[in-house]
Amino acid sequence: MSFWKKKKYCQYCGSELKSDGTCPNPDCIAYVAPKADTTAETSTTTQNGGT
Repeated sequence: MSFWKKKKYCQYCGSELKSDGTCPNPDCIAYVAPKADTTAETSTTTQNGGT
């Protein structure tokens, strides 16, 4: 009987994976950079620029 779950590790660098399954190591080839939210900036400029 198991009382804990085995952690998942990156197959390339061995770092512990995040909860969404991505590698947190920026030097790893499997690293995915977080996306910046630019939609909020563009929507405010179009609303103010149109009036």
